[in-house]
Amino acid sequence: MKGLLYQGTRTFFEAEGKWDVLLDALSPELRAFLSQRFLAGAFYEALVVPDLIKVEAEVCGKTVAAYLKQRTEWQAKQDLRGVYRVVVRFAPPDMTVSRVVMVMTQMFNFGAPIIVARGKGHLDVDIGGIP
Repeated sequence: MKGLLYQGTRTFFEAEGKWDVLLDALSPELRAFLSQRFLAGAFYEALVVPDLIKVEAEVCGKTVAAYLKQRTEWQAKQDLRGVYRVVVRFAPPDMTVSRVVMVMTQMFNFGAPIIVARGKGHLDVDIGGIP
């Protein structure tokens, strides 16, 4: 997956004041992996994510589901203040949602979105090819 996602992890935990706590809670291998400098557009190992997410949730004192909800909302707000702000501001809502799905799948070198149903105010998407 793209380094931008790992950069987001660091930014989130630094904003929470828990970056060092997270690093201390990780195994030596995961600590070394997460401590490296990630380039936003480069691809990095994705198979470490389930183990990372478990520790991240523990450090935040949340269940995995509650942590992922918080983290996803936080990341979306960060993204909408940044590079995607112009897209959201000037594009019609239907186009914006379709583009968000495409951007999401560009973060990985696997998976392809298929729009299953489109209606006023909603979009149903299946993403196939995810291991």
